[in-house]
Amino acid sequence: MRATLERPAQGLLSLAAGIMDVPGAILTAVDDNRLLHVAKVGPIELSTDHESSLCAQVIHRSEPIVLSDARAENGFAASPDVAGPPAVRFYAGIPVRSRSGTTVGALSICDQRVRSLEPGSIRLLGLLGEQAAVLLESMDRMERFELLNRLFPPCSRCKRQDSVATEWANPGGYYAGRVCSRCLDEMSQE
Repeated sequence: MRATLERPAQGLLSLAAGIMDVPGAILTAVDDNRLLHVAKVGPIELSTDHESSLCAQVIHRSEPIVLSDARAENGFAASPDVAGPPAVRFYAGIPVRSRSGTTVGALSICDQRVRSLEPGSIRLLGLLGEQAAVLLESMDRMERFELLNRLFPPCSRCKRQDSVATEWANPGGYYAGRVCSRCLDEMSQE
C-alpha cells in the first residue's frame, strides 16, 4: 500500500523542494502515538520522535512553523533534528489537514544552511499541503480496504465482498476457496 503512494508523494515533495529551492522535503503522517515519514526527498533524515521532532512540533501546534535558523529559536534548538545529526538550520513545515480539519500530518522543507523564505512561500507550501492531504486520505482509505480484505476476503468465485464468507471445498476437487453464501447456494444447486 505504502509503495502505491510513494511515487506520487515523491513527486509532490520534489516539486516542493524545487519550488522552495531546498535540498530536503518530507511528508509525515501521524496517528495516536507515532509519526511515519510517508516519503522524503533529499539527504536529510528528520526524527520521528512524537514529542520533540520538528515535524511533531508542527503537528502539535497545528500551525505553520518557519525557522530561518533553528539553532537561534527558543524551543527548537534542543530538538534532535537541530542539536544532533542532521543539524537542520532552516525548517518550514505546515500541518496537513483532512477534509474534516483534523491534523493528519506535516509537509516540511529543510536545509542544513540558514536561509529565509520568499514572501508568499508559506501560501505555496499550503497549496502543496492540500495535495498532501489528498495523498494521506488515499493512504487511509487503502489501509481500511486492505484490512477489510484481510478480515473478509472477496469471494473466489464472484469477487464480491461478503461479510459472511465461508470456507468451502468441493469433494470432487474441481473448486476450492473462500466462497460467499450466495455462490455457495448457487453451487449447491448445480
